[in-house]
Amino acid sequence: MDTGNVLASVECSETRIVDDIDNDFSCDDLQALINDDKTVNLDLEGIVAVDDGFWLVHEGRGTIDEEKRPIESINLLIHVNYVGVITRVLTLPAEVNEMQLRFGFEGVASYGDYIVVAHQRAWGDEDHPRISFYNDATNAWFHVFYPLDSPESQNGGWVGIGDIHHVGEGEFIVLERDNQGGPDAAIKKIYSFDITNLELILTKTLVHDILEDVSSKIGGEFGFFLFGIVHVSSDLTRSPTALAFEKVEGLTISHGNVWISTDNDGADDNSGETQLQNLGDLWE
Repeated sequence: MDTGNVLASVECSETRIVDDIDNDFSCDDLQALINDDKTVNLDLEGIVAVDDGFWLVHEGRGTIDEEKRPIESINLLIHVNYVGVITRVLTLPAEVNEMQLRFGFEGVASYGDYIVVAHQRAWGDEDHPRISFYNDATNAWFHVFYPLDSPESQNGGWVGIGDIHHVGEGEFIVLERDNQGGPDAAIKKIYSFDITNLELILTKTLVHDILEDVSSKIGGEFGFFLFGIVHVSSDLTRSPTALAFEKVEGLTISHGNVWISTDNDGADDNSGETQLQNLGDLWE
């Protein structure tokens, strides 16, 4: 809820269309995020609990210099209290927003005085997506870069960050995924990185390949069901086919166990199923 008009006070501009392209986060765009009853229309992609509430990230909408996807919202780092009232809203530096790609804030974690935000994909001419650190004590940002795996799917596509979580003592884990599902999926992994010896381009270590964990097996000895029709394989030795969830986008640790969740992205192109899985202690 934007009861105190905190979100409503975010800096915005007059709408300007230049060469048929809208690159501005306008005051009309801002108003579209807030309803008359002070509820809000946000694309929340990450959450972390802190002593006085929660930090959330809202993924921006639109890409700079793209006519078909004009800027409708910038990315926002939002603090709410324990009853969901917005108390602070932070934005990226202007020079970073000027590179905005529609694949923006995708996860948030906390580490000491820092709120740590993962960008899903690289912006502008940059080679890697940013991990952005906001210092809550100094009100300043700094950024490092996370090197993604290259796409491996038979269908091509891209690879991006799905979520981030602080394990402790400067170690973070990151969900990395491609934008492919079903038999085309190739990259669903958890990596770690450490910032105690911070580098501009982070060094990552594989923790666990979760492709099998987020895949369902069909076929094999007893055939499979498809749209209500039973097909029995003529080759009873045929290996099952793995159908993987595409959007693995939630990651946390509870009592030493790593938990992941999938985003069904609505039900237009799939069954609507969402999975929450306990992967156990991956450091045993």
